[in-house]
Amino acid sequence: MLKKEDVIRYSAGIHFSQERLFNAFLREKGIKNISISKFRVLEVLWKNKEEGIVFSGICQETDLAKSTVSIMLSNMEEQGLIYRVAQGTDIQNVLFYPTEEGCKYKNEYYEIMDKIYEIIYEGVNEEEKEVYEKVLTTITENYKKRIYKKKRK
Repeated sequence: MLKKEDVIRYSAGIHFSQERLFNAFLREKGIKNISISKFRVLEVLWKNKEEGIVFSGICQETDLAKSTVSIMLSNMEEQGLIYRVAQGTDIQNVLFYPTEEGCKYKNEYYEIMDKIYEIIYEGVNEEEKEVYEKVLTTITENYKKRIYKKKRK
């Protein structure tokens, strides 16, 4: 059984290793101007390409902080990856969409995700995979409960 501090260190290590690997794959493909967090936003926009999605929806879907998403959306708009369309005068009703430029990275993104998925499950059997995914879901939900509980107070 791992010590508490090892569990926390390993959990953080998975995140950082995955991000480093993702960035290495991006560099291999010659993609330098888009971070993994921006790809999280783009993925949400790709899924809502036809109808668009409001700011709060992006925050909810990505689990990123509002301040992070706000800055990121501005940067992505400057990069020509996204555009916004106002629906009336209420700022809450601005819809965000991916541009053609933002959509051109979709195949590369999913290729990288497939590679990382294969790496994650290398040497892991189906039973272990099932247990891992169940535990991962529980841990994620535990974090979300704490994060959103604190925000409501």
